[in-house]
Amino acid sequence: YNVIILEGAVAAVPASLLDQLAEGGRLLAVVLPESGQGVARLYQKNGGQVSSRILFDASAALLPGFEAKADFQF
Repeated sequence: YNVIILEGAVAAVPASLLDQLAEGGRLLAVVLPESGQGVARLYQKNGGQVSSRILFDASAALLPGFEAKADFQF
């Protein structure tokens, strides 16, 4: 795809979505870590590599199924 826009927050953008970007394609998402302020991030694929940059602070509801995965704890 040339453009993907997520209309809600995610804990992290899944690699499966980034893999679907065409060369020069962009993905816009609100990334909301488990602890901290959410940020709007713009991802772009160039030369087969995906880079991102923060655009601004943002807040949105987490999309179902995009919550942070539980880490192993002792």
